[in-house]
Amino acid sequence: MRPEPRSFRVRLAVSTDVAAICRLSRAIARKGVLRNEQPDPPALVRRRLGPLAFVAAAHGRVVGYAWGVVRPAALYHAAQFRRVRRVVDLDAAYVARRWRGRGVGSALVRRVLREARITVAGRRRSPTSGSRIE
Repeated sequence: MRPEPRSFRVRLAVSTDVAAICRLSRAIARKGVLRNEQPDPPALVRRRLGPLAFVAAAHGRVVGYAWGVVRPAALYHAAQFRRVRRVVDLDAAYVARRWRGRGVGSALVRRVLREARITVAGRRRSPTSGSRIE
């Protein structure tokens, strides 16, 4: 039985999601989607939790994840970044095979981008440091 197209919810990733995120990470590493891809260890996943880390959940299970990182534009030498101070990198995005093609990945990426705009604008405090992101 195939899941309904919109029977999932995107929410902020929390510490209780770490094991499920690691399972999905192992699945992508097993498939060899990216060369030299290694599964993310739990400690790394815990460090990535924050204002730009999201999971898609369906029926109580994590079916996808995505997270972004705000970095200074000075780290990049591309001409298109010369007029901006910060850039958001989408560091990871993965959707379980049976949930692909149902808008899960798009919803995760849209949420990361929406929250990144808020974070970069300095209107949200970072939950890890307690200070404003400038």
